[in-house]
Amino acid sequence: MIDSIQEYLEKRFFFGFKISQLEEVGSDLHLYLEAISPGMCQQCKCRQTNIHDYYPREISELPILGKNVIVHL
Repeated sequence: MIDSIQEYLEKRFFFGFKISQLEEVGSDLHLYLEAISPGMCQQCKCRQTNIHDYYPREISELPILGKNVIVHL
């Protein structure tokens, strides 16, 4: 069941990302996403080959099935 939910979410809502972890903590649903392909330069639109920095992002989304959703990028 989790695999089908994961596939559905990746295809419909998180195109270009893979859900690496799906975790339910109390009334919260945590989705951990990983980019499928490297990033793109905003100016020249070239694919990035060097990674300069990593920093975590947390995004609160609308509830799914009565659970608060927190997306970790």
